[in-house]
Amino acid sequence: MQRYFIDEETVTLNANYQMDKEASHHMLTVMRMQTGDKIYVVTKSQQVFIGELIDNQNKIATIQFVEGLAENKELDTPVTLFVGLPKNDKLEWIVQKATELGASQIVPVAMRYSVTKWDQKKAGKKIERLQKIAQEAAEQAHRTLVPSVGNLVTSKEMAGMVQHFDQVCVAYEEVAKQGEKHRLVQVFEHLESGQQLAFVTGPEGGFHPDEITLLQENHDNVAICGLGPRILRAETAPMYMLSALSYARELL
Repeated sequence: MQRYFIDEETVTLNANYQMDKEASHHMLTVMRMQTGDKIYVVTKSQQVFIGELIDNQNKIATIQFVEGLAENKELDTPVTLFVGLPKNDKLEWIVQKATELGASQIVPVAMRYSVTKWDQKKAGKKIERLQKIAQEAAEQAHRTLVPSVGNLVTSKEMAGMVQHFDQVCVAYEEVAKQGEKHRLVQVFEHLESGQQLAFVTGPEGGFHPDEITLLQENHDNVAICGLGPRILRAETAPMYMLSALSYARELL
């Protein structure tokens, strides 16, 4: 069944609800749903219901919440991804795949070696598009949470933000070249359910040494990690870290 997120904190079983225009269009025109067809509906508080289409007057879908479901689809350690602004449309791909792999938040970062520069006048529309991509990916992955896409920040702003996390893992190829291969595993081994985790990855060209210093200064929660002997692309490193976290928290 198709999954839709609604802008309600909570709903009541057997209550009726009108879907918004976009969801109604998708249900009635794209999916060609008929009265009696069912969908999954997820509230902002991560309640999951089965909704049955009971009316489609004026091209607006009205559903009834016919069954509540108990689902646990989210990582037990919320993870925020700080990603160095990459070239072209790679950020869209990163947002989509990071959503599928369980990220709770994605924050683009303008780093020293970021080639792409955002026009501040158009930044709002870019974030809006990325947020839509995150929602579509969350629906496809049957998540109960739509990750938030944060506004573009600078390296300095990011360094101030990471102090609020329980643990921060920075993927740095220079320590990988030196043979570092234990810190990411050690972080996962000591991570407790509910702790806030952040991953930081660079753009094409990696981190400037000053950015690593900035992250380490007065931050005991920051681990500079290698991701193995191979050099990963800017869009691959975040997926490596999220996949490793999923393995450690959900499969072991």
